[in-house]
Order: sequence, then C-alpha cells, then structure tokens
Amino acid sequence: MSYKGKLFFKWALIILVGIQFIAMAHAKLAGEMCDLFLSNGMSLEFMFFVGFMEVLATVGLLTSKWRIKSAVVLSSIMIGAIYVNLQSHGVMEILVDIANIGFLAIVLWLEKEKQMFAEDMVQPSKY
Repeated sequence: MSYKGKLFFKWALIILVGIQFIAMAHAKLAGEMCDLFLSNGMSLEFMFFVGFMEVLATVGLLTSKWRIKSAVVLSSIMIGAIYVNLQSHGVMEILVDIANIGFLAIVLWLEKEKQMFAEDMVQPSKY
C-alpha cells in the first residue's frame, strides 16, 4: 500500500473510532449509563471519570504527539468494557469492543511505522 493509502486508512480509522468513543463518552457524561455502572458495582464518579478519559484520549488521537498514548488508554478502556460485558452477558458488545481494540492496534501499527520511516530519513549516512 502506498504512503497516501496508509495515511488515508489511518485517518479513516481514527475518525471511525473517534466518533464511537465520543458517542460513548456522551452517554456516560450525560448519565445515560448509570444503571449499567451501578448494576456492575461501579460508582457514578467512575462512570464520569471514564467518560472524561474517553473524551481526552479521543482528542489525543487527533494529534501525532499523543496518538500512541491515547490509543493505549482507549484500548485499556475497551478491556474494561469487555470485562463488564462478560459479566452482563453482552456478547455483541464484546465483539464491538474487540473490533475497537483491533482498529486501535492498526492505528498504533501505522503510527509506529510512520515514526520508524521518519527516523530512517533523519539519520545521516554512514558513508
């Protein structure tokens, strides 16, 4: 795949994942997920914290400086979501969570590949 193709693919995944995480953060911050969090033994403060972290990490995905850290934070949130969905028997939600982790892994891979390419271009020749 060409560089432009990889760049387009990476941004398409960032936008797709970003829209989904912003929607989920909105549901948490608006209090629409209170029953789910309380029924799984988690506090409402934790729900708001997770929603806030989703917003911060999604914004971080848009900047190359914070992209890797943001993808790791969002993947960690998805691992927690898988655990919660295993308790509440949400099989379809688990598949969506796994897909999100996969999309974030692809974004990480493409970002690391871009960084390695940039490092190769900056290093002076030995000859």
